[in-house]
Amino acid sequence: MILNSTLKSIRVVLGEATTTNECDVTASWGDYAGTQFVPGAADASTNGTTPVEIVAAPGASEQRLCQEITVFNADTVLHTVILQLDNNGTIRVFRHQEIPVGGPVLVREFSLERLLIAAWGVLNPLLLGPADRYRGLTGGEIARAMMLAAQRQAQKVRIYHWKEMATLLRG
Repeated sequence: MILNSTLKSIRVVLGEATTTNECDVTASWGDYAGTQFVPGAADASTNGTTPVEIVAAPGASEQRLCQEITVFNADTVLHTVILQLDNNGTIRVFRHQEIPVGGPVLVREFSLERLLIAAWGVLNPLLLGPADRYRGLTGGEIARAMMLAAQRQAQKVRIYHWKEMATLLRG
């Protein structure tokens, strides 16, 4: 979510009153002003059915790229979490989700991360010869390869590159 006006902010509100504890909320973002990037973060607690601003509007001549919002249900009952964009008093809901006791809601909007993952998927097959050691694997593939390497461990320490991990995965 990009906040590109001093009139836009992000709020969180619960769909019902809390029973015992309010929910914990965290947010992180980056402010862009010209060529400068300044990271920022906030944490707060919900206030039942009263909206709480979690990401304030950016300053003049700035854009705020909200990277992540988390809401943790610290209460003893299921809650409906509603994330809202407040545009100068006009409220738009962009996330409406139930979270169980002890459950989190995680909203990630960092599109650069998604872009890099997609680009790496295209570049991966092009890495040939000596560069093939830099090919990427998914987290699940790395975990499986690590497990297989631990089961077949012959030396105390070994550094595995893509080719060795791919060989382990093929069995």
